[in-house]
Order: sequence, then structure tokens, then C-alpha cells
Amino acid sequence: MRELTRRFRSGKPLRKSPAAALLVLGLVLTACGGDRSQAVETAQAGEGEFSVVVRLNEFSVEMDREDVPLGVPVTFFIINDGATDHDLVLELPGAENEPLMNADGSETRAPALHPGQEATISYTFTLEGTYQLGCHLPGHYKAGMARQFRVRR
Repeated sequence: MRELTRRFRSGKPLRKSPAAALLVLGLVLTACGGDRSQAVETAQAGEGEFSVVVRLNEFSVEMDREDVPLGVPVTFFIINDGATDHDLVLELPGAENEPLMNADGSETRAPALHPGQEATISYTFTLEGTYQLGCHLPGHYKAGMARQFRVRR
């Protein structure tokens, strides 16, 4: 993600690819009020992976997408934009610090991040439905630091 940001800021031309064109099309459809699930599908087509930018603040979790696709590796790029430490756990709605488990047995959890630090969580969703990202440092979750999103075909 950082490399992508560096290349964008450097002013060098970005490589053209069919996957990038589909991603742009998906973003345009989303911005123009197109069907959100169609935009998820369009942005994903041909890439084999899907990414979501997650920003942590006091006391909110912001995502650049509301829906993520089913059956595709999803990488959550997490950035602590806040002034205090935050962690992040991918879990079922209403769970309290109960991370989903990856196929390799690893937890879908980012450790406590200091302000300005970044981390990633990756997961392939096998069931449609509602999930959440929540911060479980003392008092943060109860202060509303959780965000629900949908997984769709």
C-alpha cells in the first residue's frame, strides 16, 4: 500500500492494466450512486484480491468500502490516524474480542498500533452476512469503536 502511495505521489505515470481500469470503473459507479454490490464485483474482477482501507480515530472505525466480496482474499489496510493507541479485530457483529480464524489458524487481529502506525489483516470470507471490525483496548469498544460491513456475492 505504501509503495502504491509513493508511486502516486512521485508523479511518475502509473501502469495501465485492465484490472486498474475495472477498479476505476467500479469507483465511478459507486460515486455516481450505482449499485454498491455491482461496484464491489466490478472493482474485484480479474484481480484475485480485494483491499479495504481502514482508518482508526477516537473513537471510530472508518472504511473506504461498505461491502466486500465473498470467496476472495480481502486485505484490510489499517492506519491509526488517532492520537492514542488502537487495535483492531475482525469478528462477528456484537462479539467482544473474538477474532475470526484464518485457515492457517492465525487470528484476524491487528496488535495495538501507536498513532501513525499501520498494519494489515487478511481474510477470505466463506459466508455472506454482516461482520465487524472493532477496537478492544480498554473502553474503546464500549465508546462505540466498531464498524459493521457486509460480505456479498
